[in-house]
Amino acid sequence: MKNSKSILTILLMTISFVLMVPAAASMFDIGINIPDFFVGASGVSTAVMVLTGIALPTTPTGYTDGEEHMGGNGVTAYIALLSDISTWPTENNAPTTLSQAVLLSGNFSMAAGKYFVKVLVPANSLTDDSEGQGEPGGRSFKNKGVFKLPGKDAENRGLARRLNNARGVIIIPNDQGYRILYGSEHHPVQFMPSGQSGSNAADFRGFEYAWESDSHAPGHTYNGTIALSGSTLPVIS
Repeated sequence: MKNSKSILTILLMTISFVLMVPAAASMFDIGINIPDFFVGASGVSTAVMVLTGIALPTTPTGYTDGEEHMGGNGVTAYIALLSDISTWPTENNAPTTLSQAVLLSGNFSMAAGKYFVKVLVPANSLTDDSEGQGEPGGRSFKNKGVFKLPGKDAENRGLARRLNNARGVIIIPNDQGYRILYGSEHHPVQFMPSGQSGSNAADFRGFEYAWESDSHAPGHTYNGTIALSGSTLPVIS
C-alpha cells in the first residue's frame, strides 16, 4: 500500500511540473523548447531564426536566358578585424522572400581610429566557396576561400603575422552590383596565412591567405557603408 501511495505521489508531482513549465517559460522567456504535445501547436516563442515562413516563388526561379555569371572574382576585397568593429549590421529575423533570407540591414560602425582595409590581389586569385556540413536537421555552411598577395616583403610578412591569429570579416564585391559578406559577430572568419617561395621562376612567390567561417547562410548580402581610412564607400542602393 505504501509503495502504491509513493508511486501515485510521484506521478502527481510529475504532472504538476509538466503543467507548470510552459507557464514559467512563457513568463520568464527562459528559452526552453517545450514539445507541441505539451503546449499545443503554437509552442513557446524563441529567438531562433525560422525560415519555414518563406514562400517559394510562384514563378520559375533559377537561371534566366541572357544572364551572365562569369566564374571567379575581381581583384578587390575588404577586411575588418573582429576587435575593430563596434556595431554590426543586423539579420532579418522574419524574412518573407528568398533574397531577404541573406540580406543584412544597417552598417558596420568601427571603433575610433579603426577601418576596413582594402586588399588588392592579382587576377584569378580570390575565391569564396560554401560547403555544406552537418547532420540532417542541423546542417549549415562552411564558407571558405583564399586570396593571394605576391611578394615576401616586410609589409606582406607583417600582414601575415597580424592575421595569423586574428578573426574578422571579409567582403567581396560582385560585378552584378552587390557585396557578399562572410563572418559574423558570433561566427567570425578565421584567417590562416601561409607563405611560399616557389622553386622555379614561374612559381608563385608570396602569401596565400586562406579563411573560413561557419554560417547558416552561404554568405550574406551587405550593401551598407564600408569605412576606409580617408574615405567611405557609400551604400549600394
